[in-house]
Amino acid sequence: MDGLKAAKVRGRVGGRPTNLTPDKSARAHDMRAEGRTIKDIAKTIDVSEATVVRHLAGARKDQCPGIGAV
Repeated sequence: MDGLKAAKVRGRVGGRPTNLTPDKSARAHDMRAEGRTIKDIAKTIDVSEATVVRHLAGARKDQCPGIGAV
């Protein structure tokens, strides 16, 4: 744990790099607003359906803090 903390202080983060760039994110939001399906959005921007769902749900939580509260 000390090693992870030291790496974080140096600006390093672990995990796989994101495949959803800000441009793809904006495009996903626009496409969803147009009524396109999750499957269609995922295929168009070349990410998994789970990534699209996770991202859109996360954006919705940011806009409405009460969502997901227990």
